[in-house]
Amino acid sequence: MLKRLLVASLILFASFFPVQSQNQVLQVFNSRGVQIGPGKYLYVNFDVDVYLKRARLAGNVMAQGGGGNDIVVQVIKDGRIIYHSGQLRSIVLSIPLNEPGNYSLVLSNKFSIISSKIVWGNVNLYSDGEDTARTSEEVRRQALRESVSREILNRLYSTLQSNEREWYTRQVPIRPTVFVTRDRSLNAHADVFRNSIYIDSGLFEAAESLGARTSAANAKALLAGVIGHEMAHIFFHHPGDRSNGLWSELTGALPIDRKQEQQADVLGTFLACQAGYGSEGLANFMRLLISQEGNGSDFGSTHPNSRGRIAMIEQVARRCPAAGR
Repeated sequence: MLKRLLVASLILFASFFPVQSQNQVLQVFNSRGVQIGPGKYLYVNFDVDVYLKRARLAGNVMAQGGGGNDIVVQVIKDGRIIYHSGQLRSIVLSIPLNEPGNYSLVLSNKFSIISSKIVWGNVNLYSDGEDTARTSEEVRRQALRESVSREILNRLYSTLQSNEREWYTRQVPIRPTVFVTRDRSLNAHADVFRNSIYIDSGLFEAAESLGARTSAANAKALLAGVIGHEMAHIFFHHPGDRSNGLWSELTGALPIDRKQEQQADVLGTFLACQAGYGSEGLANFMRLLISQEGNGSDFGSTHPNSRGRIAMIEQVARRCPAAGR
C-alpha cells in the first residue's frame, strides 16, 4: 500500500512540473541573496511576445528575516495579478504562461513594517517553443481589430473636425492614435497627453460576441460609443491618469468629477451618432460592463450616479438626429 501511495505521489508531483521535454528556458530570477527592505518589493519584468507550447514559470523562492522568515510572490500579467502566494518562507512555482503579454514576477515585503528580508532562489520560464499556429491566428485577429479601430476612429475624427470648424475651436488638431492591447479586460482608456486611445482585447471580444448574436453594425456601434467617449476626453483635455479605464470611471475609483464624465458621455455619444454608428453604443457598453464586472443592484446603491449616467446617455441618444439608424 505504501509503495502504491509513493508511486502515485511521484506521478502527481511530475504532473505539476512537466518540464522534462521542454527545450527553451528564459531565466527570470536567479539570486543567492537579495535584500528587500521593509515595505519594499522587487519587480522582475519580462515579455512574452508569442504563444508558447506548454509554457510554465517554474522554480523556488525562499526568504529569511524578521519574525516570519517570509515573503510574498506575485505574478502579474498586463497589470492583473494571476498568482499570489501569500506570506511563506519557501514558495514553489509552477504556473502556466502560454499567452503573450507583459509579465512581472514580484517579490514583495510590503507587509513588513520594520524587517528586511533576504530572498534567494531560481525561477525560469520553460516552454516547448512557439505555438506558431496560435501566434499566426492572433496576428491575423490583432491586425483585423486594429483595422476596425482605425476605421471607426477616422470617421469619428472627421466628424469632430467638421464640428470644430463650425464651432471655431481647435481642441484636437492632430488625429489621435488608437491601439488595441492584449489585455482581456472589458475596458478602454485615453491618454490625453499622448493623444492616444487604448482599446483592450476584452472589449473587442465582447463587441465580436455581440456582432455574432445580432449584427456587425451593433458591434461597431458599441466600439464607436467607447472610442467616441475616449476621444471626448482628449477634446476636453481632461486631466488625470485614466489608465484604469471606463470601469474605474463608472465606479468612482478614478479621480474625475461628474461634469467631466458627462462631457465625455454626451460628446462621445453625439459623435458616434453623427458619424453614422447609431446612438446606443456607449449606453449598451456600460450596461455590459456593469453586468460582467459588478452586481448591478449593489452598484446602483453604492454609486447612485451610475444609473443616472446611463439614463442621461439615453436622453442624448434620443435627441440624436440619426437616432433611428
